[in-house]
Amino acid sequence: MAEHDHDHDHSELSDIQLRVRALETILTEKGYIDPAVIDQLVESYETKIGPKNGARIVAHAPTAADIRKVLSEPELLMRIMPQYADRFGTLGARVPEPVVDLDTLPIPRGGQPMLFGPAHSFHDAVLWFAGQRVLVAADLCSNGVLPLAIHGSIANWADALSRLIALDPEVVIPGHGPVGSAQTLRDLREYLVQVNAVAEAAVRTGASVEDALSQFDPGPTGGWLEGGRTRQNITKAIEQARSRAGYIPGLGPVTKERVRQTHVS
Repeated sequence: MAEHDHDHDHSELSDIQLRVRALETILTEKGYIDPAVIDQLVESYETKIGPKNGARIVAHAPTAADIRKVLSEPELLMRIMPQYADRFGTLGARVPEPVVDLDTLPIPRGGQPMLFGPAHSFHDAVLWFAGQRVLVAADLCSNGVLPLAIHGSIANWADALSRLIALDPEVVIPGHGPVGSAQTLRDLREYLVQVNAVAEAAVRTGASVEDALSQFDPGPTGGWLEGGRTRQNITKAIEQARSRAGYIPGLGPVTKERVRQTHVS
């Protein structure tokens, strides 16, 4: 009877609700989310702070433009997120209100927006509450789960984290993972610096991604989830290091001697 009731309950859910439930189950099992906390957030969003209660959904103008482009070009969405592309049409996703100057937003408690990019993404924004020493770091910070650093600039991301560390926040609210501190920023910065270091060494010596991965020391992030992302991140870092070095396929980084040889030949 219990099994029949369970199936009956599921039959009353829409397709998107079933997908959300399955996703929540996976994230809970992996330890990414706490269902009780999610319930509290949903209740607050529905009854206190959501758009149904007058809240504005805004984004920095370049980010809003990126969202508009992705939502209006299915083939672009398919290239970026093929596993989710067919779901966006059923989610009612909409383009946020574009804001050119984030400093004009009436952010409570003296919140100060800070812009970066390219770092994690082409355009990144955080909120700094100096009076409370609270940093809402969004995608510029992960805690306990390694980031996928393939859309922006890994070197610039490390520099952005240096600026955030200099704020000396007591509380850091990451885009992924539990609430952390300035140490969380330092741990992630060290990870990105090491990714960049092995990538630049690989470009100088002609080493492969696998060679670079074998030389990589994750440091404090060694126990973080999604360890497989390091290979993707090093691959991207090598690509970016090659671009900075003026890499010539089959020859390696450009040097004065190679430029002279190419010119002579």
